[in-house]
Amino acid sequence: MKNAEALIQERERERQKKIGTLLALWRDPALTEVVEVLRNANGRALPEPQALTRSIKATKIREAVFQIATRLPARLSSRHVMAELERGGFEFAAKDPMGSVRDVLYALAKAGTIKLVKKAEGDEPNLYEWPNRPPFEP
Repeated sequence: MKNAEALIQERERERQKKIGTLLALWRDPALTEVVEVLRNANGRALPEPQALTRSIKATKIREAVFQIATRLPARLSSRHVMAELERGGFEFAAKDPMGSVRDVLYALAKAGTIKLVKKAEGDEPNLYEWPNRPPFEP
């Protein structure tokens, strides 16, 4: 039987290994949307894991953007929205899906639903904030 000190050291090594794994996952670009949901929880109950990957039921792009609102980062671009729509299996009817996403974001900004915080520069798209995002759907 291990003595208490050896057992404590073993548990601490296991803990450090888990922390390393967690940090690697936290920095994984494929999990950006999940990390943003976790960062933006602000004391609210977090969604169930399956809610982060559920499919999009909307047929119109504007409706789909509202459906995925809380899965998007606090500061978002058309690239974030496009990636989340594709991940959710949204079927684009338009020949230029990215153009459709940009049009929706422009219209939402013009209506005051989201706020343009940084105009596009070079290869970087416009950056928006969604101050009062709809709550996460059950």
